[in-house]
Amino acid sequence: MRILNITFRSLHLVGLLGSGGGILFDVIPERVMPWLWLTILSGLALTLLSIWSGKIFLIQLRGMVILLKMAMLLLILYTDGADLILLIGATLLSGFIAHAPGDIRYYSIFHGRRVDSL
Repeated sequence: MRILNITFRSLHLVGLLGSGGGILFDVIPERVMPWLWLTILSGLALTLLSIWSGKIFLIQLRGMVILLKMAMLLLILYTDGADLILLIGATLLSGFIAHAPGDIRYYSIFHGRRVDSL
């Protein structure tokens, strides 16, 4: 499980690097799309691994932020001109939630408090 997580996370970073550079420097969409899809699909794989490890992930703020980030990345495929804002927003959300204290990461809006187990 750990090796899958590390593999998908590394692929996710490579996809973000390629799609971010392509979007930032206005590379033609055909050259950016494979990187964006790598970012989306590796993020989906990471999300599925987290859900498989514990469904509580879905009601914690960390899971909700990841679902929001996935929606933002998918929106890049269907919007024109908002791709840089969406990518930067998703990246900022990633940094915030990844480094937030546990009381924030494991907070459940449904319970109004930190939830560590079902």
